[in-house]
This record gives sequence, C-alpha cells and structure tokens, in this order.
Amino acid sequence: MPRKPSFISVNPEEIEQVRQFLKASLYYDPKKKKLKGHRRRHRAQIVYFSLLGRTVSWIAHEFNVSQQTVWKWRRIYKQKGIEGLKGKYQY
Repeated sequence: MPRKPSFISVNPEEIEQVRQFLKASLYYDPKKKKLKGHRRRHRAQIVYFSLLGRTVSWIAHEFNVSQQTVWKWRRIYKQKGIEGLKGKYQY
C-alpha cells in the first residue's frame, strides 16, 4: 500500500530562505580552481521541491536518489533548518 504524501508545513519566508540558500550554495574555490558546493546544492534542491509540495517518489526519481535519501534530508531540515543542509563542514 503506497504511503500518503507527507508535506512539510512552511510559510513563504521559509521557501524563500531555502531558495536563497540554493542560489548561494555553489561557490568558486580559487585554491583548487574548482566550483564547489554541489552536495549542498543537491540537498537544498531536495528540500526546496519538498517545500513546494512535490512527492518523495517524484523527487527521488528526478534527482536519481533513493526515497530514503529524500526522507533523510526532509527530516534533517525539519530538525535543524538551513544549518542542517550545510553538512558536516561549514563553508
């Protein structure tokens, strides 16, 4: 039996905050001459589309990750907010 969709209840300010984080997640590392922050961006995209009401299965398919990964980042966002999306190392 399929699960019912579980939406994160948010206000428009939270959606805008995640969108701004998404835009700022990629940065250029001049020492290594590379663009960095792809993991942070990927996490933020998962959460952003969850906030917009997309289903877990749609997000998992779209970003080629497991549904378990989508649930994980949704849970982390609910617990820690934007800070949880930054990961272990703060940039």
